[in-house]
Amino acid sequence: MNLLVDRTIAEIMKGYPLISEFQYMAIPMAPRTNENIAAAFKPWLEGKTLRQSLEMLVTFTRSAFNYAEDKAVFGSNKPMVAEEVFYYPQSNCEDRVALCYNLVKQLLNLPMIVIAYPDHLTWRWHCLIPRSYSNL
Repeated sequence: MNLLVDRTIAEIMKGYPLISEFQYMAIPMAPRTNENIAAAFKPWLEGKTLRQSLEMLVTFTRSAFNYAEDKAVFGSNKPMVAEEVFYYPQSNCEDRVALCYNLVKQLLNLPMIVIAYPDHLTWRWHCLIPRSYSNL
């Protein structure tokens, strides 16, 4: 996948004070990045069921980037906004949750929640699926 992203947010966040991890989820990607993401993922998601689309986005966010703990890379905790995951060569679970949350929100427009555990984040989506579609 060839994806152009706006690197401005990564430069801004380098000097930004540490904020709540939930606040990182609320920071939207730049309009240009959103346009590029929509164009890049459209062929991947076209004709797919909701379940297949979700699986593709989750698989992408889990496997397209090298994993590393923040302390090993930055020397301390460094939550990333979704767009920063494309900027840095490594990311961790929390960073990938931010990215996946933003991708699902943008591309599938599903209601979601983020669940915080000590030193970990995860997300869940909610979709009312009629019984006839329960195998999705």
